[in-house]
Amino acid sequence: MQVVENWNSANHDVFYGKDGDLTGSDKESQEVSMLALHLLQSASVHVNTLLLQDILFEEKWQARLTDADRRGCPRCSGRT
Repeated sequence: MQVVENWNSANHDVFYGKDGDLTGSDKESQEVSMLALHLLQSASVHVNTLLLQDILFEEKWQARLTDADRRGCPRCSGRT
């Protein structure tokens, strides 16, 4: 729950204007703004996933991972 709250707080700080409202005078402008926010969120998740995979691929972590852990990491399980 705290992770989601932190994520929403970051979105608010990055995206919304001074008053916490969507910027743009018309519906189309606001829709483009929301789509841009969604793209930013997706890119952030992707970058975080790649960084986590790099860390888990390190030798010191490989010894600690179980088979169940490796199923969630393509690089760790031998799939690339």
